[in-house]
Amino acid sequence: MKKFLSLALVLSMAFCVFALAGCSGSEGTTAEKVDPNKNIYADLEGFDSFVPAGSDIVATWKMTSPDTDKEWQFFANTTLHQTTITNGVSRSTICTYNYDGEGTLKVYGLSQSFEDEYTVTIVNNILTLKAKDNSTLTFEKK
Repeated sequence: MKKFLSLALVLSMAFCVFALAGCSGSEGTTAEKVDPNKNIYADLEGFDSFVPAGSDIVATWKMTSPDTDKEWQFFANTTLHQTTITNGVSRSTICTYNYDGEGTLKVYGLSQSFEDEYTVTIVNNILTLKAKDNSTLTFEKK
């Protein structure tokens, strides 16, 4: 938990939050893993059609944790299968997330030295990142 809170503090101090890098969800009560054969970033916006390689998908989510209610934009590169987190103003890269197609995000910090893995689920438009120690961070789709 301490590691997770430390990571969250670093990210909030750098004006960023976690990004979704490829999960599909449903409007029902259960989360679904993304089909690795589908375009994972198109799923973020709810598109069913393929988005050409190299396109940027932009989605806005709102952090629902107690320390902030700021909104952030996530820019996903469909060629690299990476997502860049920005604060919507400076567009500076804070972290990069590589999605393995199985429901796990590998987190690589660019502004601080850290690396971790999180399980990603979406239920009723609530994005949840769960760390290995079972601590969670949630986001609500705007």
